Amino acid sequence: MARRIVGTGWVLAAAIVLVSISAAARSDLIVSSFELRPPVPFPGTVATLVAVVENVGDGHFGSSVSVRFSVDGEEIASPTIVGGMEARDRREVSASWIAEEGPHILTVDVDEPFNRVPESRETNNSASITVFVPFAAASSRAVSGVRVAVAEFVDRSRAGFVNVGAGVADELADRLGESGLVVVQRGELEAILQERSLDPFLLENLILAARELGVDLVITGAADSVDVEEVALNLGIVRFTSAAVDVRASAQVVDVETGVSVSSVSAEGREEGATGVSVDLTGFLALANAYDVCGGGLRSDDAVYSVGETVPIGYANDADGGWFSVEIYTASDEFLGWLGWRFIGASECGKWFWDQRDTLGAQVGSGVYKAKLWNGESYVAAVGFQIRPGWSASTPPMGEITVGTEAFDRTIAGMAVHQVVDQLAASVLSAVASDASRTANEGVPWGAASPAAGQQPALARVGQVAATLPDGRVAINIGSSSGVAVGDRFEILAVENLVSDPQSLEILGFDVTEKKGEIEIVEVRDRVSYGVRTSDFEPSIGDVARWIEP
Repeated sequence: MARRIVGTGWVLAAAIVLVSISAAARSDLIVSSFELRPPVPFPGTVATLVAVVENVGDGHFGSSVSVRFSVDGEEIASPTIVGGMEARDRREVSASWIAEEGPHILTVDVDEPFNRVPESRETNNSASITVFVPFAAASSRAVSGVRVAVAEFVDRSRAGFVNVGAGVADELADRLGESGLVVVQRGELEAILQERSLDPFLLENLILAARELGVDLVITGAADSVDVEEVALNLGIVRFTSAAVDVRASAQVVDVETGVSVSSVSAEGREEGATGVSVDLTGFLALANAYDVCGGGLRSDDAVYSVGETVPIGYANDADGGWFSVEIYTASDEFLGWLGWRFIGASECGKWFWDQRDTLGAQVGSGVYKAKLWNGESYVAAVGFQIRPGWSASTPPMGEITVGTEAFDRTIAGMAVHQVVDQLAASVLSAVASDASRTANEGVPWGAASPAAGQQPALARVGQVAATLPDGRVAINIGSSSGVAVGDRFEILAVENLVSDPQSLEILGFDVTEKKGEIEIVEVRDRVSYGVRTSDFEPSIGDVARWIEP
């Protein structure tokens, strides 16, 4: 019998492929989604934790696997997926929980802690979410009058992401505003600091500016670390690459009147996957470490850039600390854009990043450009650079490295930041509510003595139904700026002879023809609130929503 001889190279390659296929044909359990239903439950009501467990591996297993649900580290249920799971199979599991007011961290763990199912990865079997169960009506009313300002966080991460400190602060401010606090815009705080040449990273200066704005609490903090690590799985000639991002941040809440810290909080978020910047970690990490713009004076990290490439600009300040801004011009001195103020201390370096777009958001073309440094009185330095034709594929788009942009939010780093901000917001709200209740018991609570500008007194909380949402919630056209708080109740009225101010649109009078029902507010924003019906009725757009005094 003739025998065919196969080259050793082919044998080795075939063997590697077989080993790779064999090694890859293993189960890999993940929690593909995890949510609370309803997402904002009332205290004392039954909520449901729902997780979707998925086997994303190529292998299957026949044994049962446990799923553990925990709230704030304490197990509440441990249901079992019976009969195993095939490759690409999905199962939904759930657990009930009686909601308690305040912040909570909900966690689901699959096949933990015994790891009975052999998996290609054993480190991706968990998921966590942070929820905030609204306070009772009394606590909510105490919180709703509190005015807060969130200062820019200090960026200690050295991760290479853009806008870390400001981005985290702004996201936290948004969360607090949605929860009923009256949030003063960061720009207002910084405008006072800049006008008076005050260092924004000194607490005493923040307190001075906050007092001028009539703020009760100022929140400061730091992005302590943003760790990006490559997660590579090598199976012979097959290589799977993703990334994991760990984000840690801390904050303190300071009473502006006394200068005393009310609370110190910290949070940590982790996300793993193959989205956004993690697709090309090598390129990203090179970018993160390439910003050599602090060598002295005003400079960019290169003399020539491709179209679409981020342009880092830095200024090493060898004089007294102060506020500086950077403006971008064409070679013929045509103004293109302003990159904002930075406070740069003595012997420190400030950084700006230009995305090659003008004030209208349009991409500029190839050519010669320059950045000018303004110190509030005059231009003190300038640096030139060239943009050459042709797009660069060596670095991620600007949005993917800029905290707070929609593109960044979709990356795993953005998802980890969201986890951190949610935890910080929940902890801050808990501390504010606790201290507000204490001060209310001692005398006049925050915000009661002098309502914020434009805030209506309690009895003037009258609005109209603006929309009914698919999930059944009713939206009314007044929010925290009108003193509305989570837990408030409104009666929904059909009216006639409605009279309103033609400029402010404030409702001045009406005749009630029917009381349709009532709603309880579950979410508050600056100029809109969302409520759930407490009885079966159909509101109509334009119906009057009138606050019910407890």
